[in-house]
Amino acid sequence: LPSELFNMLANAGQIADELGCKAYCVGGFVRDLIMKVKNFDVDLVVEGDGIALARALGENLGGKVRVHERFRTAVVSLAGGYKIDVATARTEFYEFPAALPMVERSSVKEDMYRRDFTINALALQLNADNFGALIDYFGGRRDIENRYIRILYNLSFIEDPTRILRAIRFEQRYQFTIEPDTLRFAIDAIERRLLGKLSYKRILTELILILNEADPVPALFRMRDIGVWKYIFPEIRLERLDPDTLRRIPVLLSWWQSMFMDRPIKSWLVYLQFCFAAISVEEEETVVERYGMERTARRVIAEAREVADILRVIENESAITPGRLDRLLKGFADETMCYLLLNLHDVDKWLLVERYLEERDQARLEINGRDLKALGIIPGPQYKEIMDELHELKLDGVINGRRDEIDRLKMWIEEGRVVTQ
Repeated sequence: LPSELFNMLANAGQIADELGCKAYCVGGFVRDLIMKVKNFDVDLVVEGDGIALARALGENLGGKVRVHERFRTAVVSLAGGYKIDVATARTEFYEFPAALPMVERSSVKEDMYRRDFTINALALQLNADNFGALIDYFGGRRDIENRYIRILYNLSFIEDPTRILRAIRFEQRYQFTIEPDTLRFAIDAIERRLLGKLSYKRILTELILILNEADPVPALFRMRDIGVWKYIFPEIRLERLDPDTLRRIPVLLSWWQSMFMDRPIKSWLVYLQFCFAAISVEEEETVVERYGMERTARRVIAEAREVADILRVIENESAITPGRLDRLLKGFADETMCYLLLNLHDVDKWLLVERYLEERDQARLEINGRDLKALGIIPGPQYKEIMDELHELKLDGVINGRRDEIDRLKMWIEEGRVVTQ
């Protein structure tokens, strides 16, 4: 671990000793530490008062603390971008299958028992006299060594069917195997149609996590093979999607993230754009309504329907300029830009769009609305039209700098192209 993070954890253990409680690192952080996978998202569980420990830790380390009294949890935000989630040890029980859990205060063993898989039910004690001791009640370390995804108890999938989706996600992320009995219990829960009792909001949350993985494609086909996919998107037949294009998506997304680090995109939306291209507009609208997707996601998904027409223009115009591209692509989400590149097969045009994406944000105009007003141009919709055209000219290298921009405006005024007072 980075030394500053190690020291933060040691500090938490000392505070726990002072408060007379026990503190543990838990969950994915411990799992990935054992597997030597980089993961600095720290979750602490406290046998005692988790909120008191979080407040003391925040004060000691000069961090900010946000408390959720109802759930007895807190988040400590620290320098260097570190964030530590602190929870009071709790147990959960389910009033009926697929229900949201009820929560009660308990011990770390009971807290671990409520978790999804043995590999996520590991803890490291932080108290000074036992610092770094691995707490493994359910054989999680052995399952990591054997590369198994295993539930903790037989009714796990019945109580929370979303764990089936999580099992697939972890299996494919780490190249593990769902343990045979666990797979049997999962298929039994699927055949009992328990996934159909979940809210679509919960299914979408798990699906987004899968689609945001570095390469979610194997997980999609795993969902199909064990019978989950038909509950996700019955309208879409995975085997009918172009496999080569599907395999290119993670490569393209990795390229985007390396090229445009300051413009992160929602990978899951690019996958949905690709999948929805295989169904009708009416079916797409049905799916979007069914999942209650928020406005931005709806807009991005709808934009993909316009890509085919834009591609024809780009591929058929022999000497398309950056300014022309700007007019065609202005306003589209970055996810849609990725989707367009995914479907653009002319290498020269691909490079042209790539160069446009690199330059469009750098080609900022040096004048603004105040300058237009000072020249007597009447405010209104023409302001946007003027600025858009100037931006296109700047992308094409026709104008460069404030002086050129002002001169071009004066020329348009003389020609009567803009409305002045």
